[in-house]
Amino acid sequence: AILAGQDCHFEGRTFKARWANYESPVHIPVVVAVSGPKTLRMACEVADGALLSMGCGSENITYINGIINDSCAEFGRSRSELDLWWNSEIVFGDSYELAKSKGIGVGTNWLTMGTLEGKQIPNELKDAVVAFNNDSQDIESEYQTEGRETALIHRAKKFGIYDWLMSRAPGLWGPPELIAKRLLELESQGLDKWMFYVGRNPSEQNEHIRLICEEVLPRLKK
Repeated sequence: AILAGQDCHFEGRTFKARWANYESPVHIPVVVAVSGPKTLRMACEVADGALLSMGCGSENITYINGIINDSCAEFGRSRSELDLWWNSEIVFGDSYELAKSKGIGVGTNWLTMGTLEGKQIPNELKDAVVAFNNDSQDIESEYQTEGRETALIHRAKKFGIYDWLMSRAPGLWGPPELIAKRLLELESQGLDKWMFYVGRNPSEQNEHIRLICEEVLPRLKK
C-alpha cells in the first residue's frame, strides 16, 4: 500500500509515502514464497503470484493444482491472474547418474516448517523427515560445507526417505541437454516458470550460470 501511494492504517495511525520526487506506481506485484497449503491458499486470495516449493512429482503437481483451482473458485479469482513459479535447483554432471550422486536436487527444510500437515508426507516417514532436517544447525552440515550434498544423500538413505525425496524432485540432473529435455517435459505439465538455486559452492556459481544461460536456455527456444 505504501509503494502504491495509498493511505496506510496501522495501530491507530494513518500515513503514506512522502519521498521527494516519488511517483507511486499503479501496481506492485506481490509473489509469495509458498511451501504449504495454507500459504498457497493465502497467495491465491491476495497475491499476484506464488513461488512454489511443494514438490514436482506428479502427485505433488495434482495436489497443488487442486488447491489453486479450489482457492481461486472460493475467492472469485481466475487462475490466469496468478503468476506461478517453481523453485528448485539444477545439479549438473557429465551423466544423469553422476549428477544424481552429487545432490538430492530438492529442498527439504520447508517440509518441517510450522507443521507437517498438508505437506504430503506419509505418516510412517514423518519422524524420519524431522530427524533428517534436524541437522540444519549442525556446524558440520552448514549450507556451503564441502561435501554437504553427498552427506545429505547418505543421511536420506540412512533415514529411509531417499526414494521418497527422489519422487518429489524435479529430476534436473545431468548434462545441459538432459536438463533442457526435462524442463520441456515439466513445461508440458504446466511448470513453465522457474527460479533456480545457482551453485551451492561460491566457486561454482559462475560456471553454473554459464551452463544455464549458454547450454540450457538455447535448447528451450522453439
